[in-house]
Parts: sequence; C-alpha cells; structure tokens
Amino acid sequence: MPEISIIVPVYKVEPYLRRCVDSILAQTFTDFELILVDDGSPEQCGEICDEYTAKDDRIEVIHKSNGGLSSARNAGLNMVTGNYIMFCDSDDWVASLWCEIMHKAAERYQNHFIVHDVIRVKSDDVFYLEINDSVSIIEYYELYKMGISAYAWNKIYENEIIQRNL
Repeated sequence: MPEISIIVPVYKVEPYLRRCVDSILAQTFTDFELILVDDGSPEQCGEICDEYTAKDDRIEVIHKSNGGLSSARNAGLNMVTGNYIMFCDSDDWVASLWCEIMHKAAERYQNHFIVHDVIRVKSDDVFYLEINDSVSIIEYYELYKMGISAYAWNKIYENEIIQRNL
C-alpha cells in the first residue's frame, strides 16, 4: 500500500497533461500511487494517460464518461489505497518536494488541517503551483480569509477520514 494517493482529474488538457504528470513523477518522495481520471475528454488525454501507465507501475487510469470535476475526483477516491490523499489539477505542475513536505507535515501534525502555499505564475495560460519548506497549521476560518480554503489541491487529507465520510 502506498503512503500517498494522488488524484488527477483529466479533461481537455492535452497541451498540459504531460508536464503535470512528469512533475508528479519527479517527486523526491516516491511512495505514492497516481490515479489519472480521464473524465471523457474528447482530446487524446485518455491515450496519454494510458502511455504513462505503461511507463510507471505506480500509475492507474480510470476512463469514464464526462461527469465534471467532482465526479472525476470521486471516481479517484473510490480507487485510492494510500494513507493520505492529495489532488493535483491536470493543467498545473508541482515542485519536486510537494509530496515530501506535505507528508512530513501530516505525520508531524496528525489530525490537523494542513495546507501549502501556492505560487501562481501565469505562463501559457497555466498556473504553476509550488510549495516552499513551510506549511500552515491554522484554523479553517483563517484559510477562508486568505482565499485558499476552497481548493482541493493545496491540502493533504487522511484517507481514513475521507473514506468514513464518502
């Protein structure tokens, strides 16, 4: 069983998908599974996802009819086996320490709400997500005031809690 399950919903992101997946595969923390959820994308996204499964046995692909972002994430949640869950949007890419830093914080501050900083760099209509070596252990209301509470992709979740509440 991997320590982290990473879910990436995929829909109409063919120009960005490889960069996203490559950034996840370049993580310094390697004990993860990557679940790519092809949400019925009309482009070649499904084929690209299948190519990656042949390259790395940590990758699983779900092909489903288009149901939207939440539907794709939920399909991924039905497959996860890791102790923790993280999300990444398929038109984003992440720093190589993303999993390592978040995992260390989750282990250190168990049962806390952990969120990472986000750097948005507009380049080719894509936002680059990067975290530094700090995470925030703060109240949810503070996240709300900062405007970063609603995102699924800047947090790490305990799988046990998610599965109990599905």
